[in-house]
Amino acid sequence: MTYRSPGDALRRICRGQKNVVLVAPYMKVSALDRVLSVVDANAQVVCITRWTPDDIAEGVSDIGCCALVRKANGVFMLHPSLHAKYYRAGQTVLVGSANLTSAGLGWAAASNLEVLCSPGPDFDREQFEHNVLSCSREITDKELSYWEAVWEQMKDKGESLVSQKDRRTLSGWIPTTRDPRHLEVVYTGKRGEIVSKDERRAAQRDTARLALPDNLSGLQFRSWVWTSLWRSAFVSKVGEHTGEDRQSVYGLLAHSFGLSLTDARRGMETVESWLAFFDPDREIG
Repeated sequence: MTYRSPGDALRRICRGQKNVVLVAPYMKVSALDRVLSVVDANAQVVCITRWTPDDIAEGVSDIGCCALVRKANGVFMLHPSLHAKYYRAGQTVLVGSANLTSAGLGWAAASNLEVLCSPGPDFDREQFEHNVLSCSREITDKELSYWEAVWEQMKDKGESLVSQKDRRTLSGWIPTTRDPRHLEVVYTGKRGEIVSKDERRAAQRDTARLALPDNLSGLQFRSWVWTSLWRSAFVSKVGEHTGEDRQSVYGLLAHSFGLSLTDARRGMETVESWLAFFDPDREIG
């Protein structure tokens, strides 16, 4: 039997299934709802996507997907460097190029030319799922509030807030401010309070790289920094290897980013400090 679109094939394998895994960097509410509508009412659903401030501003992904998955008693997770498109329902797997959007799945008037197909016998789905799940984080209510705050800032401004140049800069950016509290000190025009000249310069550089809009509230400031952090390839790599042997991770970072072991260690320690400080679930005293 043939199907008119990748979306038809996806709905076919999901129909009545009780165990569904949906993995794609871009997800839209309308397409996700159309897929979830055919799964078993008591299905275990795991949904993994990427999310960046750019994705949200450009409308290629919807924040509402999280609520939709939760309404279905599913788990919604973020993977910072996700590019794969992978869909499993029961024991059946489809992989290919199609994102979980109407244009990607062939349900839009002007759809993309995409493909979803069964992988060959050399594809280890269990290993793939282990890899993607181990490097993903389940989004909490507090982190969701961060994304919503960023969305409120960006929804009417879109690309004017994040230029192509800014994206390239953040992709290769490694935070250097050792004390993340100094970012807000610089942002609020109080950089003179930072005693160390080197730390003051580092905070100024990092604040400039983040391209922060003017007049952000405390929540908006933390939200912008947290969500922007994951646009850095270095930060994403640190996040992927959290909890692993530190010496091994230093070596991996050094090799991946052309750093000395000393710089890799310092960079990892700095990123960990930022992630802990801006963590949405951290109690703000």
